[in-house]
Amino acid sequence: MAVHNIPASSTFEEWRVDYNTLSSEIGDVASGITGSVPAGTPSYTSIIQALEGVISDVDSIVDGTYDLSYGTDSSTSPTTGALVVSGGVGIGENLNVAGNIGFSGNLIDLTTGTPVAFADTGFSIAMSIALS
Repeated sequence: MAVHNIPASSTFEEWRVDYNTLSSEIGDVASGITGSVPAGTPSYTSIIQALEGVISDVDSIVDGTYDLSYGTDSSTSPTTGALVVSGGVGIGENLNVAGNIGFSGNLIDLTTGTPVAFADTGFSIAMSIALS
């Protein structure tokens, strides 16, 4: 973005022309963000509202209360779903799952580092686990 310095000696018309070029430099806020935007994403009509929205989102990420409920896509593989994470995930508290759990690899007991065995009829684990 260019820096706009209007000398005090400028006429109102010179100021108006320079001021009107700002919209082409920052874009039309009312037209929204271009590209892939999840359904339910808030829309803003001013730069102040947009910045307040960003600050609110950053604050909620920092304090751990960010709501990822914009997406509702089902997951059928490690690369599909409303939230896809390409790297590892560390969870410092409980993990609650309302659907099925699918994984490839071993279920590891983090205390001993050994794989957890379970029967075909289900399993119960009374310790921390890592899924990959």
